[in-house]
This record gives sequence, C-alpha cells and structure tokens, in this order.
Amino acid sequence: MHGWFEALNTDFPLFKIDVESYEQQSVRQRHKVVLKVTAASPECKDEVFGLLQEGSERTNDPLTMKTFVYVPDPKTFSFCVEWKSKEFQKKWDNYFSMTSAAD
Repeated sequence: MHGWFEALNTDFPLFKIDVESYEQQSVRQRHKVVLKVTAASPECKDEVFGLLQEGSERTNDPLTMKTFVYVPDPKTFSFCVEWKSKEFQKKWDNYFSMTSAAD
C-alpha cells in the first residue's frame, strides 16, 4: 500500500488521505483521527478500498471512504497529512491534465 501512496511503482499516487476530524479526548494517550481516503480514479478504488481496515465506511462519493487511526499528537499528524494531500492533489492535477490533453 505504501508504494501506491507514494507512487513508487505507478505514474501517480493511487490514493490520498485527508483528516476529517479528531477527538479531543484521548484513550491511553492516543486520539482517534477520522480519515477520508480518496482513490485517484474508479479503476483503482477497489484495490485501495479492499485494503482498508474493518470498520471503514463508504461515503456518498464513490471514490472516497472513511477510516480511522489513533495517534498521540493529532494536530501534528493533521498538519502532515494536509501537506501530503496538497502535494498529491498537485500530482493528480498534473497527471490528469496531461492525459486529457493527449486524448
């Protein structure tokens, strides 16, 4: 999954992650963070979503599912995820604008 996320074996990242929310209260010094996992295209969504943990939920968007993680510092985690998501969005925009121009 790491290879798909970082586009190690693909032309572009197959999915990106955004933080939807996090809980202020901690459980054993960990905070629950709800994540939106968005697939880059309908062609790769089944592969990506099939690897999400039990308890992940579908959304109204067929390319997005919700899942969660527990982290010790949700603010720092959210900052890093937001930065990475913006980088991936740029890569998607660049890749898909090139492919649509070639069509």
